[in-house]
Amino acid sequence: ALHLLDAKRVETDEQLHTLARMLSYNSAAALEFADERSASAVLASLRAEPQVVAAQLYDKQGQIFARYQAGELEPTGPDMGAAGLLAGRVSLREEVKNWEDSLGQIELVADLGRMRALLYREFVYLLGVGAAALAVSVLLAWRLTRLVSAPIGRLAHTADRIAQEQDYGLRMPPLGSGDELATL
Repeated sequence: ALHLLDAKRVETDEQLHTLARMLSYNSAAALEFADERSASAVLASLRAEPQVVAAQLYDKQGQIFARYQAGELEPTGPDMGAAGLLAGRVSLREEVKNWEDSLGQIELVADLGRMRALLYREFVYLLGVGAAALAVSVLLAWRLTRLVSAPIGRLAHTADRIAQEQDYGLRMPPLGSGDELATL
């Protein structure tokens, strides 16, 4: 389960970085020409990404130029280019460039609720499989113990009777065909 958690976090981080780079390329012209309408249209394309709950495009001065919000939490992270966990959400900032010139930044906030739900389902599944495996192993151990220890107990009882009564004619009744213990 821990491996799944780590793999899911890496996958989410890679998806967000890719999405942020793509949005950065698509919003560069809008920032350069101060076209708020185009910038808003670029951010509105995030409706196709259900895990992204908010995004903001900042100009060179760090002022909000355009905003997208699908959830109740707005982006607030001050770190440029860093991804961090904010109460079940990941915040990521990416620089918007036109060749080498910095035009601003884009910030994305993604909800980790789907990842949590997947991990919860996996945990319940693993718990169920573990419980079933434990039940089967206890049942098999109980059955094998009875198959082995019951005949040995009967053999020990018969040996005790032979020793106490000095009756060497006593025999242990066979348990079935090919009973090795009865032969002893």
